[in-house]
Amino acid sequence: MHYKYSAIMNITFITFLFGPGIPILFPYAFIAIAVRYLVENYMLYYVYKEPPAYDEKLNNSVLKILTWAPCFTLGFGYWMLSNHQLLSSTTKLQPLETASTRFLADHYWYEAFTGEGLFRSGPAGFLLFFWFALMCYQCFGGYVTMLTNLCCKRL
Repeated sequence: MHYKYSAIMNITFITFLFGPGIPILFPYAFIAIAVRYLVENYMLYYVYKEPPAYDEKLNNSVLKILTWAPCFTLGFGYWMLSNHQLLSSTTKLQPLETASTRFLADHYWYEAFTGEGLFRSGPAGFLLFFWFALMCYQCFGGYVTMLTNLCCKRL
């Protein structure tokens, strides 16, 4: 069972990592996961003599890990949409003098907070803003839920 989950996680994370730069990965991932689902249902109903025995621990741990996939989309999407080397014309590209010259991309995350600003950089600024929000939720969401449950306990 673990190899089936690993294949689904591999498809999901690769798609979310490179999806902002290669959008065709999203339909391919949908097709790949749909085929895996249909084949597994067929195998469950017509091939397996008894259903595979597994508990909810593996499923819950995979779902918890998969909640980090949107962080990859937002973080790498910001990098791809704000990188001058990927999207700009040749006017911003700097040629290297020799093969041993160090490549400088002049692309830093803190540029969103200086110069053109977070929301004036187009969709890239929104991706960075939502990346920060999602990272805060991922890191502190459990504590907020716990405090909410303690404060708002029903009698």
